[in-house]
Amino acid sequence: MAEARGFAVGERAAARALTPEPRTQGPWRSAWRQLRRSRLAMFGLIVLTLLLATALLADVLAPYPYTLQEVTNARKGPSPAHWLGTDELGRDMLSRVMYGARISLSVAVVAQILILVVGVPIGAAAGYYGGWIDTLLSRTVDVLYSFPDLLLIIIIVTSLRAAMKADATGLLGALGSLDHGGTTRSRPGALAPRTRVH
Repeated sequence: MAEARGFAVGERAAARALTPEPRTQGPWRSAWRQLRRSRLAMFGLIVLTLLLATALLADVLAPYPYTLQEVTNARKGPSPAHWLGTDELGRDMLSRVMYGARISLSVAVVAQILILVVGVPIGAAAGYYGGWIDTLLSRTVDVLYSFPDLLLIIIIVTSLRAAMKADATGLLGALGSLDHGGTTRSRPGALAPRTRVH
């Protein structure tokens, strides 16, 4: 009886050893699975992909050069020749929207990079050192949050435009300076090394 029980236990152990362990899913794979389950999310992803492709391929897809002026066609409504009409200088609005999307996309990407570059070190320093450093940095972020974003953006853009003679630099600097608050406040990763027992 004992031998039979031992043999059964051995068989179960052998079967367990031969059975492949389920693969653990990483965060990206898990997020992709959840995204595919939602039809609305997939539709949004398709729309964003099309918009991104339109912005990147504006040189190929735009029906007219965005600087082309036809004064005789100024302020025309939508037509087969100009799907979104023309502006006061006769420039094709669809072409200008495509090229403008490229600029907007560039500003968004660079602004997010600036937000990470500014917000992550500040948040990490506040979370790791704590004490008066955490209090000082947190109160600074709270002061920035207390002002209207539009007002601060206008002030920063005006100041940087006068100093650097560049509108895009001022806009990027304003966005990077104001929107890093959420990143700065997200500092749980910096708290772990400080509380870990070595």
